[in-house]
Amino acid sequence: MLALDPDKQLRAYTGLRLLEARARAIEDQVSSLKQCCLKGRAGALTQLIAATSELRWQLRQLNEQAAGLESIFGMSRNAELAEKPPAAQEVRYLRGTTAVLSLPDLVNMLSSLQKTGTLSLQSGGSMFVFEFQRGSIVHAVTNHVSPDFRLGTILVLQCKITEEQLQESLDQSELANTLLGSELLRSATVSAPDLRSALEVQVRRIFDEAFSLPDASFTFLDGNLSNIAQRVSMNTTQLLFEMARQKDLDLREHGAAAATNPLDAILPG
Repeated sequence: MLALDPDKQLRAYTGLRLLEARARAIEDQVSSLKQCCLKGRAGALTQLIAATSELRWQLRQLNEQAAGLESIFGMSRNAELAEKPPAAQEVRYLRGTTAVLSLPDLVNMLSSLQKTGTLSLQSGGSMFVFEFQRGSIVHAVTNHVSPDFRLGTILVLQCKITEEQLQESLDQSELANTLLGSELLRSATVSAPDLRSALEVQVRRIFDEAFSLPDASFTFLDGNLSNIAQRVSMNTTQLLFEMARQKDLDLREHGAAAATNPLDAILPG
């Protein structure tokens, strides 16, 4: 029989209840991943990245809670881990809301620390995922269905491809189960520089849209990147400046007097 004093019994029971809730959350994420796999390729990409990030975060939390229970039960862990002070264990994830840490401050922090990883933002039914590499944004996706965010639409508007070429490439990419960008390069329908230019426009538009979210929850997982081949390298400070300038232009066009300078409202610091 396990002999614990009342205080430890309460702590252990509370910890087990938390583990139970965590297990249910993990089961939900696994179900979500299974649905993403059934749905197919690009359409489920945003949910796939976000669900994977959430699953990894939940598993890390599960490990920490299990360690807490081991301590309550008086169980010793691996000697090497036990000797390592908590301060020496690098925090590989960040979780919170933009009500506490604003999105400009969050992006600026990840850029200043030259972080590589995945930032997921969610507000209601809206979801945005940004991948950072050494502090720069290299990829962005969203579950918004607006044509403005579609790579093919951007290329057509830039007169790099025709509607017919876009549809043919979409059909081929669906058959090959690849992303549109990969098919466009494989078939030499667009050049690598033209594709990169369109991807940069796509990232800017998704970035701007993400900043219109009211209160969003966020999760950043250090070192967590997808294996997507087509990437860009967008300077986050430059993106913030561009967005501030656009907001300033919008205010001027509508004849509205801003209470604060848009740069002050958007840029951190």
